Amino acid sequence: MKRGQLTAITIVALLILVIAVVLAYLSRQDNEEQLQQTLGLPPFAEQVYLYMDSCMKQVAPPALQQWGKQSGYAMPPDDAIQGEESKIAIYYKKGENDMPAQSAMLAEGAKMIQERVEACAQQGEFSGIVITPTKAQATIMITEENVVAKVVYPMTIQKEEETIMLDTPYTLTMPIRLKRIWEGASAIVAMEMKDPKNVDLTLLMEQDIDVEITPISDAVLVYTLIDQHAKIKEEKFVWMFANKL
Repeated sequence: MKRGQLTAITIVALLILVIAVVLAYLSRQDNEEQLQQTLGLPPFAEQVYLYMDSCMKQVAPPALQQWGKQSGYAMPPDDAIQGEESKIAIYYKKGENDMPAQSAMLAEGAKMIQERVEACAQQGEFSGIVITPTKAQATIMITEENVVAKVVYPMTIQKEEETIMLDTPYTLTMPIRLKRIWEGASAIVAMEMKDPKNVDLTLLMEQDIDVEITPISDAVLVYTLIDQHAKIKEEKFVWMFANKL
């Protein structure tokens, strides 16, 4: 290939690269303008919102992973069993059902997310911007296929002489089939209430939830329910609880 041909190819390649960069920049600008129009925020407040939204999406998934390993508790009960990574709550204890209500369990998970999102505001640094947060309010909702976390975190944002209140919710939907897992855990506890020596795990297999049973002692079993379809940072979502026979 002649030198002139190589030069022409190089110029065309550089031209394509420049066009790609310009289009990417224009697309980003367009997306930011659309977001600003949707939220109705000035640029300095949008900067804070984007940071908080990104931080929430980073801290919420591992919080839920820890929540599942702690049997749905932010702080497991005093009689919880020490596992390899966390304390595991006892759902069935010698004929008694100690499984928390679903509403209480969801409130515990929301509390874990709330604490981490509040830490996001404390760690954020914004040049020339002063933020004064209030108290975050987090909720968790479960559907057939997903867990939906929502955080409302009102805060005052000030830059120079302009001050606004930012209270736009932050929302994250995660493909965790917690409804199936919770129903499976409830079924196991119900079966042990009837006959602790005869637990049929067919129901969970039909719902495509894997179950691992680990004996801690002759009287204590740890159940690990695994959703093979849900992964948090490449780690499968698990729900752990113990039963004391």
